[in-house]
Amino acid sequence: MIKKILKLAFFAAFIFIITASLFVFRPWTDHQGWRLFHKANPFISRVHTHSNWHLVSPYAVLKASNNPRQYQRELIDLNDISYEYDGETYTAADYFNKANLVGLMVLADNKVMVENYDQGIDQATTYMIMSSTKSFTSTMVGIAVKEGMIESLDDRVDKYAEQFKGTAYGETPIKHVLMMSSGIDFFHHKGKPNRANLMFDVFVRRISFDNKIAALTRRVESGTEFNYRLTDTHVLSRVVAAAYNKPFIDLVQEKLWSPGGFSSDAQWSVDADGNPFGQMSLSVTLQDFAHFGQIHLEDLVLDGEQIVKNNWLDMVQTAQAPFQEPKILDDGRYKDGYSLQWWLPVEYDQEFIARGAAGQYMYINKKQNYVVAQFSAQGKVSKKEEITFYRAVGDYLSQQRQLSAMQ
Repeated sequence: MIKKILKLAFFAAFIFIITASLFVFRPWTDHQGWRLFHKANPFISRVHTHSNWHLVSPYAVLKASNNPRQYQRELIDLNDISYEYDGETYTAADYFNKANLVGLMVLADNKVMVENYDQGIDQATTYMIMSSTKSFTSTMVGIAVKEGMIESLDDRVDKYAEQFKGTAYGETPIKHVLMMSSGIDFFHHKGKPNRANLMFDVFVRRISFDNKIAALTRRVESGTEFNYRLTDTHVLSRVVAAAYNKPFIDLVQEKLWSPGGFSSDAQWSVDADGNPFGQMSLSVTLQDFAHFGQIHLEDLVLDGEQIVKNNWLDMVQTAQAPFQEPKILDDGRYKDGYSLQWWLPVEYDQEFIARGAAGQYMYINKKQNYVVAQFSAQGKVSKKEEITFYRAVGDYLSQQRQLSAMQ
């Protein structure tokens, strides 16, 4: 009898494992959300996942502009750029290897100065930029404010996104959501609920993102602390869509992608309700990623008109509260600051960064007029070394300008 029970239990466990595996992996579907979780699938590289994001999630398409920006190329050798870090001298090629980059582009004075690809990536590849997507969503908020569709950043979320009425997010000022200071009880890494559980629910189980967000509660008063949450940015995308009463993807196409001169199609993952993930999952070419930085250098002026208010870029380049300021901690660790869905380096001076997991970064330096954009497969470079390299690029470009002026 005991042997029979054990056999039945073993058989039931076997059936459960098979059923659960089929539910998670769903080999018969076109999109398999489990590919997002790299620690759980070490046999699929990050490069393959990021450059084949259509296998992970359903998506909407942004169509290339009819009037794409054309960039002149004056390419320099990576080894012409060097930087000092921890008492050692490195070249840009060293940084490329240490950061496990698959793409690096530098724009300066409206020219492509560096363009380098690796690990099967090329000019035509669209690569998923993870949380750098947040900075695109933030820019859409700025556009909505300029056009009067969002009357004030002090307005509550539920003034526009009525699906959040009666929720913690609904009562939160839009500006606090932009600042990642919504006070909502949600965590990126440590604590629960966190992003791992949420991502499994929305990518694998295909549960409504809005419904998941609406169920979140408040932990602290908004506007009192910085706590990086992917949910904040998705809420922003829903506010913009509601303010115009149009799909968010259509607004990005109409307000940014087409007039902005983006040269290639892009893909943006959508949730179970068909809405783009405001916080991540935009796949772009390296040039279009860098180009997003270039139009910020140009004060977001498209077709001769600034698409955001005059103070928007000042807000993007500046911490909006003391708790957002970057710092060096007592133990020597480097801690970036934050503004409105953009990161701020220590001792920032008209510098801001779109940053995504595994090294999808885009650095803008308005003072020295250049952009560095990178795609990565996750390397071993600290944020301190990263900014050291970016600033070294600017020093090199300044030297070259001085040499040209002397000739």
